[in-house]
Amino acid sequence: MSVFRFKQFDVKQTQNPLKVGTDSMLLGAFIDANYKRFGLDLGSGTGVLSLMIAQKNTEIQIDAIEINPLAAEECSFNFEQSVWNNRLKCIEGDYLKLDFQKSYDLIFSNPPYHLEEVLNDNNEITRAKHSSSNELVELFCLVNRILSEDGDFWVILPFQMQTYIQKIAAENHLFCKQLIQIHAKSNKPNTRTIFRFSKNSGLLSQRDFFIRNEDNSYTSEYIELTKEFHFVEL
Repeated sequence: MSVFRFKQFDVKQTQNPLKVGTDSMLLGAFIDANYKRFGLDLGSGTGVLSLMIAQKNTEIQIDAIEINPLAAEECSFNFEQSVWNNRLKCIEGDYLKLDFQKSYDLIFSNPPYHLEEVLNDNNEITRAKHSSSNELVELFCLVNRILSEDGDFWVILPFQMQTYIQKIAAENHLFCKQLIQIHAKSNKPNTRTIFRFSKNSGLLSQRDFFIRNEDNSYTSEYIELTKEFHFVEL
């Protein structure tokens, strides 16, 4: 059985096509969950993001949506085994087709990167015609519909999609409030971007973040960011 151990919870990932990785660790660690009451995890996979947020915020109630039946089953198991099982709920289904009956003040997602190949293409027509691109547009439409007026939407995506993502967000009246450029290391820049969107305009906060040093050891900023989660000391 494949299990990823954290300080305060374990993540079983035997049946999950997407394993716990650096992207999830970064996004979960960066998300500001302070004062949030209702969270929504879109495409939860193992449920790792929801578990990280539940550890951060002792009050938040989280709904996690997962389309893959086996992954949803495993996500539910991980929730049930955690000390926060009364605040976490996994729902099997396609979040683009669900009828949400409430709004959320924290929405987060680590989408699959099958979008990356198409969206690396600079041809806007290619993007517009591709179903994956349409799904991304639908995702932002959904977020606009169910995000509360004072809510935040966090998402991590390939760096190459940055301009396109901000365009889609703007078309759906979502403003980028925070933008974190993720660099694998100094000689391998611009791998991922973490975005925080909201319905309220304001100043944009930007920063660069490096995961590893030149000798491939973790940077002090990565160690500091993730120290409350990593089971093994880095």
